Amino acid sequence: MSDCLLNSVCSFCGKIETITLYESEQKGQLIWGATYNCPHCLNIQEMDGFGIPPDYIRDYLIEKFGLWQVILKPHYSKKEVVSTLMKELNLDFKLCLDSIKNIPIFVGTEFEATWLSKKLGSNNAKVEAICNVNYKKYSFIFSKN
Repeated sequence: MSDCLLNSVCSFCGKIETITLYESEQKGQLIWGATYNCPHCLNIQEMDGFGIPPDYIRDYLIEKFGLWQVILKPHYSKKEVVSTLMKELNLDFKLCLDSIKNIPIFVGTEFEATWLSKKLGSNNAKVEAICNVNYKKYSFIFSKN
């Protein structure tokens, strides 16, 4: 699990609250969440979901842990890689097929990249997840030329 602590202004009392943003894995699926906790008025709000989190959560996690990318090594099964990308990221066939032509095939948070690398590796694809702090565009799921 990767998480990030932030401070914000409570929408109920106007004092400082703590926000915890996280990504994790549950039963093999990528999950994300945000918990807003105000120690002053005791307000607690939570939100979570499956898959890639909203950009504002990814932005904070990338700022804290760096931007990561997934690179496919030569000699992989296109069918298995495309199938894994479609299943795990809930994306259409054409986008997944186009993405394997790119280097890197995926950019995102550290947790997303290592999670996806494990999924692809379990289908015998040779992959590498590396941190690339100089990568400029990251508001998209797959790299674009």
